[in-house]
Amino acid sequence: FSVLCTRYALYADMTTTGYYGISDRTRELLADVDDEIKFIFCTPLDKLSDNTTSSMIYPLAQAYAAEYDNISCDYLNYETETARTQSYMITSGSTINAKTVIVDCPARNSYRVYSWDSFIAYDTDGYQYGFNGELKFTSAILQLTGEHPVVAFTKNHSEDITGAAALMSLFENAGYDTVTFDLTSEPIPDGTRIIVTFDPRTDFIGMGAEQNEFEKLNAFTADYGHLMVFLSAGRGTLPELYSYLYEHWYIEPSNYTVSDTAQNSLSADGRAISATYVTDGVGAGLTKTLRSMQSTPRALVENSLALSLAPGAQTENSS
Repeated sequence: FSVLCTRYALYADMTTTGYYGISDRTRELLADVDDEIKFIFCTPLDKLSDNTTSSMIYPLAQAYAAEYDNISCDYLNYETETARTQSYMITSGSTINAKTVIVDCPARNSYRVYSWDSFIAYDTDGYQYGFNGELKFTSAILQLTGEHPVVAFTKNHSEDITGAAALMSLFENAGYDTVTFDLTSEPIPDGTRIIVTFDPRTDFIGMGAEQNEFEKLNAFTADYGHLMVFLSAGRGTLPELYSYLYEHWYIEPSNYTVSDTAQNSLSADGRAISATYVTDGVGAGLTKTLRSMQSTPRALVENSLALSLAPGAQTENSS
């Protein structure tokens, strides 16, 4: 239905089938939340049924408001309510327009700004295949009403911060706050549980340098912090980083691209791989909320670099 809805602008009320409903998992997660929450739309509420995307988002927002006394739907005229609109742009850096949804927690002076498209999952051809509304709303409420660990993304190695947006969203949906920082010149942000380096183009600064980045990483991981490194094929080698990965985790990056069979890929060349969520062990906690949603988002991995575990590696270090 989702694909037909997008391609042919079809709409049907699927509330009775649970498409716009709230899952038991959301009820468990929100059981102790009593802060006031507002779902603020920037299109008049009586006009939201005129658009295919908003006609899915708004009924779900209404379902939350009907079930929880502390949740309501509101309208913001972003063109005339200038001061109110600016208040949602100062810290988020977001653009507010007719296709914006704001999740606001007034008591904590905290909010999240989303575009309509962020509620939709698209395949590599740009066609809709899933609706992530429950995931977006529930994770936003949890983020706004609780204390959250931090995932810090390095930015001083020409990382693809724009390309990391989907990964940042994944962490935020799992209840983390995301920030960027310069590993060379800035301290690791307070509360950081995970450091992520996403598709670096330039190498790290290692031994012999005045600012040894690996010393910071060693101290961080020694204190039970976690490091995640995402590498793309065709970028060339990064000798210092590759040496660090080998010495500490016996990981040897190659310059080959991972491909899979047509059955597990969404592209003809096999490089857009449809991955499965782990259900136990490392990573299961991160994917638990995603797996419990009525419309589970698909995990796509594209242009992935092949890694190998060096001979003699200790498997307990590989995690």
